[in-house]
Amino acid sequence: MIGANNRFVHLLLKVLICKNCYHFNTSGEFKKDEDGSELYCRWCGQGGQVLCCSSCEFVFCKRCIKNNFGVKKFKEIRNSDDWSCFRCHPEQLSSLRASCAEFMEYYRTELAYKMIRLFL
Repeated sequence: MIGANNRFVHLLLKVLICKNCYHFNTSGEFKKDEDGSELYCRWCGQGGQVLCCSSCEFVFCKRCIKNNFGVKKFKEIRNSDDWSCFRCHPEQLSSLRASCAEFMEYYRTELAYKMIRLFL
């Protein structure tokens, strides 16, 4: 779903992402390594230092984890031997999903208000 000011909703994670991340995430299948893990961050679609989920093939990059959760969460995940990702355990995203839903509701309300004013 397209939002205001170049904001999009991540189709899988249901959090706000930018236009570039949205296009990468909707461009098709992600490439995988010989172990079956994806090569690119499932959040932003970039490579770099990624952390693998213990339960599925998804990986998430250091930048996305730090930007969305902080250094403490990144270190916790990095030091874990058995981390389940944001898709496998979506409760990790609850506050980000709530913020996304609030933003999109605000955007829909503002858009409807502008449309009403346009026709009055």
